[in-house]
Amino acid sequence: MGVVQYNPSRGLTKLRGFNAVVTNLNREIKKVKGGTLEGLIEAAGEIYEETERGEPITPVETGALRASWFIYSKRGDESGNRKYKGPSSRSVSPKKKKKARILKESRKEEMAGAKTIVGKASDIIVVAGYSVPYAAYVHEGIGGTGSITKWTRKGSGKWWFQRAVNSSSRKVLGIIKKNAQII
Repeated sequence: MGVVQYNPSRGLTKLRGFNAVVTNLNREIKKVKGGTLEGLIEAAGEIYEETERGEPITPVETGALRASWFIYSKRGDESGNRKYKGPSSRSVSPKKKKKARILKESRKEEMAGAKTIVGKASDIIVVAGYSVPYAAYVHEGIGGTGSITKWTRKGSGKWWFQRAVNSSSRKVLGIIKKNAQII
């Protein structure tokens, strides 16, 4: 059975405290025997849903971060129909055009990286997260000129992903167990 891990391929910034949350979840996931790919995909989807309903929720400025969520398995892109499309390259706003380009390019890079990770795994594994290169900075509340103190989406804030993983861990384990095969 695969495990959750934080692996910043770009080495932008460390997610403080995230490893402790992940270690606790992994300890429980490893106890599940007969886990399935469908269970892991559904569990990753649950974590994403928690980033949209729990507090803090995913921050939004142009929508690129929110739209960059992905799930990848040995079958390929498992993200399905994404609710949030993000900024469009046809936008009149130069900022949104730039974010649309970044979103498209970084998604392609992350999918290639995820394919490598999944291809090397000898176990059932899914890779999930945000593909925009600045996701870790926003997660940690680090802005271009220092700390982010003004969040544009009501209820959003730093550490939204870490808190979503932590608060949904029981539900995630239940999903994985529900989808487990008897071995």
